[in-house]
Amino acid sequence: MVFGLLDRDAETTPGLTAPRISLSFGSSGPGGDLGGLAPDIGPFDGGAGLETGVLALELARGFAPFVDWAELHLRPPPGADPLPPLGETGSLGVTVGNRSVTFAFTLDSREHRSDGSVRLGLGNGARRLAQARVSTSFAETPPGDVIASLCSEAGVDTTASGGPNLPRYFADDGVSVLDHVARLAASMGRLARFDDEGRLELIDDASAGEEIPVAAGDAILSARLTERAATGAVRITGAGATEWAWLRKDAGPNQAEGGSAPPLRDISAPWLRSPDAVEGFARARGRALARDAAPGELLLAAYPDAQPGAILALSGTAQDGPWRVMSSTLRTDPETGFSNRVTLARADADAGALGLLGGLL
Repeated sequence: MVFGLLDRDAETTPGLTAPRISLSFGSSGPGGDLGGLAPDIGPFDGGAGLETGVLALELARGFAPFVDWAELHLRPPPGADPLPPLGETGSLGVTVGNRSVTFAFTLDSREHRSDGSVRLGLGNGARRLAQARVSTSFAETPPGDVIASLCSEAGVDTTASGGPNLPRYFADDGVSVLDHVARLAASMGRLARFDDEGRLELIDDASAGEEIPVAAGDAILSARLTERAATGAVRITGAGATEWAWLRKDAGPNQAEGGSAPPLRDISAPWLRSPDAVEGFARARGRALARDAAPGELLLAAYPDAQPGAILALSGTAQDGPWRVMSSTLRTDPETGFSNRVTLARADADAGALGLLGGLL
């Protein structure tokens, strides 16, 4: 954890939104719930309550290989229980109105300051996976099962499983386990993230899910929605297709293309052994190319639940429609209030979110 991230000048217009911060530690921690250490923050006008308890918070989350983290600046009130030891687990909650987000964490670091305040560095399983290195191999194993095995070695819970069998996969120690997780997820046309309970999960870049309506002027402090001409196409080459050759009149490998503009990039995917699997992966990569042509960024004065994977239904903007949150940086302090800076990718039928991982294959 690098301290000082909360010291930089604010980049935003003050949102003046008053969130509620909750902080609790596991039963083994001596601090319990810290005796009400995290009261309501606000309003942000220098009023009472800002000199004790939580002073500032920053929480950043994204898809693998991004490492989720949080930094909490607080001044323990008189009589508060001692802070739990390093390595203790806990839960951080941020609520604005009727919307909230939870971050399951491990206490990674503490910094005591001369003014009596403390900065806590919080992380989740992404940090453990980023630090872990392994040298092991797998044969005829689904990528989801490989991910589950790698996570188990690092002591990280996951719901990942399944996928088409990989003929072979060597997890070398030249990169982190988190990088391997991102690569394996991409081989399935999936994105990997940590959920609110701290478990690694895989999501489909084309999945819909419940939409969060966000209208122009409704807590949007700034917006950048870019349109560019789509460029690039991919040709996916799967394994040979002897069992389907009599249908296709062709004994060669399965192939499919995604995207519609040059240049064309060839990608070998020998773990894909059926026409449907090759076609599905090509569509996923095609959505990735479309996503790269229309990225977006919003600065919100609300919506703490706009976290990676969430779908925002934008209206009243130049590019209305569903957008998927790719990363979120949530921040609150007395000077700028609450804000949530999110990066976006089109989430409709013509765009996808796999582009962040495209370079891994």
